[in-house]
Amino acid sequence: MVTTKKLFKYYENEGNQDHCQRVMYADGAHINLRGIITGLLSQSVRQDSICLDAGCAEGWYCKLLSLKADFVVGVDISIPKLRRAIAEQNSTNVSYVMGSWDCLPFRDEFFSIVTFIEGPEHCLKPERTLDELHRVAKKQGLIFVSAPIEKPSTEKDPLIEPFEGHLSFFSPSSLMKLVEKGFHITQTRFPSSSESVVHRMKHATSKTGAARIIRRFDHILLHDSILSRSPVPHGIIVGKKKAE
Repeated sequence: MVTTKKLFKYYENEGNQDHCQRVMYADGAHINLRGIITGLLSQSVRQDSICLDAGCAEGWYCKLLSLKADFVVGVDISIPKLRRAIAEQNSTNVSYVMGSWDCLPFRDEFFSIVTFIEGPEHCLKPERTLDELHRVAKKQGLIFVSAPIEKPSTEKDPLIEPFEGHLSFFSPSSLMKLVEKGFHITQTRFPSSSESVVHRMKHATSKTGAARIIRRFDHILLHDSILSRSPVPHGIIVGKKKAE
């Protein structure tokens, strides 16, 4: 059984092994996801915005938000990732906090924008986490959520897809149900059936040695290539906090 203590250890080890966001954004699907989220945020962040990035890792979205927002806070459970975020930051309006998104150390209705990008799948109890994000969001505050659209864990072959931090699995309807408990959904983007099929085919070969070499070469030298045109197998939701 996965516990909070085991999760802390897992993300501690993951953070010690590599720069997680650089590894993640060597993959075309994540590059495209980042582009979509960036476009959505650029339409919403204002100079007076106070933002929270829940599960900030090395702080890529914190840096993005800080370009326009008044103040940004990144929260993560992994100390190595937060150390990198602090070492790499070049903004004076960003702070990083080590903590759990299930028990946020902030007062009610504090943040005008909350980002929870690729977070729900890493939650032991996604409903509890969304309750906390709802609590700290201001009235009419916005939330940006994304998660992979995956098969339930009971349908996964653990020998092919070992545990990589994903604890919860979402369909479009279940991800919307999670968010709409406390937020009016204003925008959605879900993968088409063809995107899902192509992504599964690419994912099936992504762990081979040849694929890793091609991906690294492609990311470092070619930049705009077949990998950067990978499908986006993620659900993306923008919501506005419901009135009490």
